[in-house]
Amino acid sequence: RRNDPQAVVHYANGDRFVGEYEDDVRHGEATVLYANGDRYEGEFRADVRCGCGVLHFANGDTYEGNFRGDRMDGHGILSYADGSFFEGKFLEGLKHGAGVWRDGDTGGKYEVRFEHNKLVHKEKAA
Repeated sequence: RRNDPQAVVHYANGDRFVGEYEDDVRHGEATVLYANGDRYEGEFRADVRCGCGVLHFANGDTYEGNFRGDRMDGHGILSYADGSFFEGKFLEGLKHGAGVWRDGDTGGKYEVRFEHNKLVHKEKAA
């Protein structure tokens, strides 16, 4: 069984993991550099992203918040490369629930509601 507080693992697909291993699985704080250019810094539990973390996407977008089951889940902030952001609830990797949207072009702030990544309500914030 592998128990290592600072494991470095190179995967066949090109991903690279640096962090804690417990009982042969990723468990604890870690950084993962994905072959597609994404980078995750945060917690793992039972071999999946779970807890608090930051996911930097290769396209310049960034998510900072809660993860569950290897996906964005709970409260988080998704900042887009164009300056826009959504702060609110996520469910199984999708924007889902109430939050705030800031438009990167105009700077306008809006109260919004998403259902499974579909915008269902938007009004100018006071």
